[in-house]
Amino acid sequence: MSLKDLNDDQRVYFYSKLENKQKDPDTYAVVLWVFGSLGGHRFYLGQIVHGLVHMIIGMLGWLILLVGVAQEEPNLFVMITGILIIIADGFLWFKDLIFQKRDIDLFNEKLEKELIEESKKAA
Repeated sequence: MSLKDLNDDQRVYFYSKLENKQKDPDTYAVVLWVFGSLGGHRFYLGQIVHGLVHMIIGMLGWLILLVGVAQEEPNLFVMITGILIIIADGFLWFKDLIFQKRDIDLFNEKLEKELIEESKKAA
């Protein structure tokens, strides 16, 4: 079913819900740039598990690096491990940066389909 198949009351319901739930690409971009290594952009899309993975990988990398540096004799192996984990998190961030438009479009398209079905039942 598409939006044109809804009656006027259903469309009013649809647009009232869509306005509150649709994600803004500009907001996503800002959250990605500022909190990307902590998974903030994934939390913004409601992808809690994916956001937690980002957060854990990023924090783990920095923690391991700091442990390697903070020892009396810095442990090169531990430091390199931390750096490699930080780089892996950077690749995840860069992938999300490249595909940010696709991610927002997929989220909003899925939301629209769900709201169309909800509008049919509600009004």
